[in-house]
Amino acid sequence: YQRRVHGKQFNPGTLGEHYVKYMKSNHFEADDRPPVMFVDDPELAYVMKRYREVHDFLHALTNLPPTELSEMGLKIYEGLETGLPMCYLSAIFGSLRLNNDEAIHLSTKFLPWAIQASSQTKLFYMNIYYENELETPIEKIRSQMNLILPPLFNE
Repeated sequence: YQRRVHGKQFNPGTLGEHYVKYMKSNHFEADDRPPVMFVDDPELAYVMKRYREVHDFLHALTNLPPTELSEMGLKIYEGLETGLPMCYLSAIFGSLRLNNDEAIHLSTKFLPWAIQASSQTKLFYMNIYYENELETPIEKIRSQMNLILPPLFNE
């Protein structure tokens, strides 16, 4: 975010506009992320770093805020897409912190969404070079991915 898009204006409806809005409204800066720990292999460390960067783009694509509930829904989707155990563990243990209404939404809305969205995806979200797509209309990227938007908690 900082190096790639800091201070840049994007046309309305583009991935760049949604990404910058997400990052700024939540006071996030990608360059402030701590380095990957506990991964000795440099290639695997890069993959994990990239996973964390792409996670923010996925928030922008899905319109999900960085709440505990939304993180759990997104982690389930990411787990189904990547097979990474950490995604499932985050969702399982993170869900213990949810209140009853949030837990119901997670199990009855986010879980079915994640299963459906993952099963019908046409383009693996980690394979997109998002930095080259910042000027692309977000709806075009969603369409290329065949991404359906998740049900928000307040719906």
